Amino acid sequence: MVVIGTVIAYDQLVPLTNITSAPQSQLLLVRIERRIKGRETARYIKVVYKYGVDEASLPETVFDGKSRWRFILKRDRSCDSSVGQMKAAKHETKERDEVMLPHLKFTSETKGLEDNTNLPCYVLKPGNFRAEK
Repeated sequence: MVVIGTVIAYDQLVPLTNITSAPQSQLLLVRIERRIKGRETARYIKVVYKYGVDEASLPETVFDGKSRWRFILKRDRSCDSSVGQMKAAKHETKERDEVMLPHLKFTSETKGLEDNTNLPCYVLKPGNFRAEK
């Protein structure tokens, strides 16, 4: 699928886990503004950017909530999830207390995007994105 869209949220905790030599990833929520190729009808999608330690991470302007990007994506039904599932995660402290850690940082308007909205998931690979004018 090929779309033009704006990143409206991203997982702000993922960079903390991307400090090893293991394959890296970044989670994005994208508002589709134009479909160039593909049949996806959802206005919002979940995008997982997967890259190796020797490959570039996403440019900072991806996360500004304003820039438009062209993405070439591949569908991965195994990572579909709701907005609510991605917003925060429960973690247990050493004292066995439960704490909620916010994951998603919203950068743009999300009209019509409720916690129970299921988002289709797509994988983005290095080189399969570029800024749009």
